[in-house]
Amino acid sequence: MQPSHGCFTAPPAGDTFAPTMPIARDTDVPAFERFGNFMQGLATPSRGAREVMVWRTRVAPGGGPPVHKHDHEEVVVIVSGTGRFVEEDGTSHRFAPGDTLFAPAGIVHELKADEGVAVEWIACMPSGTKTFKPDGDELTTPWSE
Repeated sequence: MQPSHGCFTAPPAGDTFAPTMPIARDTDVPAFERFGNFMQGLATPSRGAREVMVWRTRVAPGGGPPVHKHDHEEVVVIVSGTGRFVEEDGTSHRFAPGDTLFAPAGIVHELKADEGVAVEWIACMPSGTKTFKPDGDELTTPWSE
């Protein structure tokens, strides 16, 4: 029997398997403010996701998370807004709604919203992925728990 996790339901008595398709409601997912950005862990281990984490990030105009890297690949889908995806060597790529960005494991990168434009994106990575500053110090990500 699967444990109940808020939006999960346990199988009826006597059933050996009852698949569920839980829904994480936006209003039930807390937003964490960090560096002027708001992050939500839409699919995380504490919400029942076992293999993949999905985060939503909302960035104020001209803002973005600090320069960082991960110990696993990160895939980012831009939902709204425009900005720049900057690689460790300074190479800059423009992004717009519908674009998908790929950050390989261990590669330092930064996402910045254009001045005057708010940005929203969805980031996906393997469950348990850690985030680090360029110098290797770990950044805490409470929305990923």
